[in-house]
Amino acid sequence: MRVTIKGQVTIPVDLRQIHNITPNSDVDFINTNEGILIKKSKNTRDDLSTRLNEIRGIIEKKTTTKALMNLTRGGG
Repeated sequence: MRVTIKGQVTIPVDLRQIHNITPNSDVDFINTNEGILIKKSKNTRDDLSTRLNEIRGIIEKKTTTKALMNLTRGGG
């Protein structure tokens, strides 16, 4: 894998899927004796983003606020 002039690399799609790294996910770079370790951050904003992406498009336009709140809180 090659690093771009801006210092960017692409995380392979299979690793992004395994570790649930989605657009706007935060990652941490950790310096180790063996090199650089990249880990997905434990970030509540990312957890909310993931949950909202899971329910995006399944809510009908004429949904009540109560039904929407149940969906976002995992109540189905």
